Amino acid sequence: MNGHALWLRAKALVSRQRTEQELADELDFHIEMQARKHRDAGLDAAQATRLARLEFGNVELVKEDARDVRGIRPLEEFARDVRYAIRALRRAPTFAIAVGLTIGLGVGINTSVFTVFNAYVLRPFDVRDPYSLYSLQWSDRPGHVHEFRLTDYDVLRRSNAAISDAAA
Repeated sequence: MNGHALWLRAKALVSRQRTEQELADELDFHIEMQARKHRDAGLDAAQATRLARLEFGNVELVKEDARDVRGIRPLEEFARDVRYAIRALRRAPTFAIAVGLTIGLGVGINTSVFTVFNAYVLRPFDVRDPYSLYSLQWSDRPGHVHEFRLTDYDVLRRSNAAISDAAA
């Protein structure tokens, strides 16, 4: 999108009434030019204007098409929805307070739960080299695998100098 198109969209957002007036003036100009052609062809002013409007078509439909080309309709609809919501909440202040408290409570609970989940589930252990981690287990003669008990871990940690840091 070029700079000129961005400028036109920004202008249409900021000064909507002025943009609408410019659009109406431009359409009136085109209708007047067509009416002038008909007057030059010999029709009187009323007939020329009527015929020009008929040839031009539905002015409001052309305005809607021009608004669509500007590409700001979704923003205009969003702003209209926000204004409507504000008016509705002003009519029922108790409901507005309840909605605000509910949203605040929901956001607060969600933030708290995510903070705990992030700290205990998503964050990895604070290890300098995670590829040097090993899981130790032992197996007896029949082939049963056993995990180390806490007492086994304590003995191994104290007696083995090859293990620089251990966690259980």
